Amino acid sequence: MPSFVVSDRRRKSKGFTLIELLVVIAIIAVLIALLLPAVQQAREAARRTQCKNNLKQIGLAMYNYESAYGQFPIASLWNITITGATSATFNNATSWGTTLLPFMDQGPLYNSFDPSTPFWNASSVNYKLIQTQLAAFKCPSVPDFSDNGHTWLAAPLRGTNSTGLNPAADIPIGPQGRSDYIVLNDVRSPLYYTLNDIDGATASTNSRHGFFFQGDANAAAVISDTSGSALAKAYYAKGSVDASPTIAKVTDGTSNTIMVAEDAARNQLWDFNILRTASNPDGGAQYTAYLSNQNNYAGGGWADPDNNMWIDGAALGGLTGSAGHSGSGTNQSMQGCAINCTNLTAHSIFAFHVGVCQVLMGDGSVRALNASMDNATFAGLITRAGQDLIGDY
Repeated sequence: MPSFVVSDRRRKSKGFTLIELLVVIAIIAVLIALLLPAVQQAREAARRTQCKNNLKQIGLAMYNYESAYGQFPIASLWNITITGATSATFNNATSWGTTLLPFMDQGPLYNSFDPSTPFWNASSVNYKLIQTQLAAFKCPSVPDFSDNGHTWLAAPLRGTNSTGLNPAADIPIGPQGRSDYIVLNDVRSPLYYTLNDIDGATASTNSRHGFFFQGDANAAAVISDTSGSALAKAYYAKGSVDASPTIAKVTDGTSNTIMVAEDAARNQLWDFNILRTASNPDGGAQYTAYLSNQNNYAGGGWADPDNNMWIDGAALGGLTGSAGHSGSGTNQSMQGCAINCTNLTAHSIFAFHVGVCQVLMGDGSVRALNASMDNATFAGLITRAGQDLIGDY
């Protein structure tokens, strides 16, 4: 009779218990939670570095242009024919971005432009060319978006003297290749009054001029009417025109003067980290008006002649208007915001980097300006000949 040996050794299970599985899942979740911010920070660091390299490339192109022509490019050049005291025919316009194309390995694109037709003419080759997306003008930290075009109003040309020069009708502009970088031509009140703190006296008018200041007739553009007409002569008698930005005019020192700054995602309207749209103005008629201004004057394309501006500051709480002041020389604007508060034209430089906005200095170096920087110091960095005493920043 066979005998059976009964073993009390139980066979061990080769699978996970439910508790073990939950523990493993919990550990993986914790690791992901710990690593994800680090991965995101690493990606943003890489994007910010690329953004910095873009500014350096623009700076190199600026200096190659200066070596070729003895001056830096005109920020905004309008070819017009003045037809009356406040009216003109707008023939064409050129931006600094277009002018720099041959110095940024974009010679074939530059040579494809037809200088005899305005780029806003939908039937011209220029209309298509300005839609070209160029990586050197786009900061990779900026959320990508489609530009559906905008409109220049039949109103005084942005930045002109008080009489203004009006096109006969609104000028619709098609989509444009984006530019997240802008040149600065001026610092305006109320931010302008902060210069008193570092100048020690009421700031003079000349002390507000930026690297690409273009004259008292129109700080935001060089108006060119070569007809020699009496109307043209009368216009030029109203103020100076500065069509030759040079190193000699930067008496504050090129290392102390901003040449190009980030001002990202224009033709959209950002209020700190909030995208404002027609369906989400969150401010009623006031924000609707800001949206209109952004559509008309923001200059969000590399070929847009409005791709230059002055800075006057914004309110700390958002787009509730420029930071105010009361009375000449007072400094309530010290409570305002001028870095990363809004990309609304003329109020602030703006970037999608946390806490900083990068700028190209006149010497070709790139600096990251802290969003909490003292307003007086920032205003002093915009001016080219204010003799401002800029400390460490």
